[in-house]
Amino acid sequence: PPPRGVVTVGPEGAPTGHRGPRAISRATTAAWFLARVATAYPEHGAPHAPARLCYLTWERPRPDDELQLLGLPADVRIATGAWREPKWRAFLAHASQRHHEARFRSLSLERDEFYALAAGVPVPPGCDDLLAGL
Repeated sequence: PPPRGVVTVGPEGAPTGHRGPRAISRATTAAWFLARVATAYPEHGAPHAPARLCYLTWERPRPDDELQLLGLPADVRIATGAWREPKWRAFLAHASQRHHEARFRSLSLERDEFYALAAGVPVPPGCDDLLAGL
């Protein structure tokens, strides 16, 4: 079955602003919209319409934070403490990213994750589930 929701980084490039995540965000956003257009990719079958597109975002940076990049306002907050160890192992699997270890620890392991609705079915207020209401 087609996905009910799609999650990607925000168009500003996640909390680091790196050009790679910015490009991934744009490609994923275009794919979300084009998936419902019958003539966009007819070789891949019938169109489908995921109900929701969400972007990873974060809380407003504190004045003393190294990175001052703003994300979109959050619609969903998810407690991720139980996933800290698997996230860390996944990071370690990307040897080319090891030089970002300190930044990854501070941005991705020490707090909840936040998501902003980019398009589609609105998120119920105060929810902690990206698929709530679908």
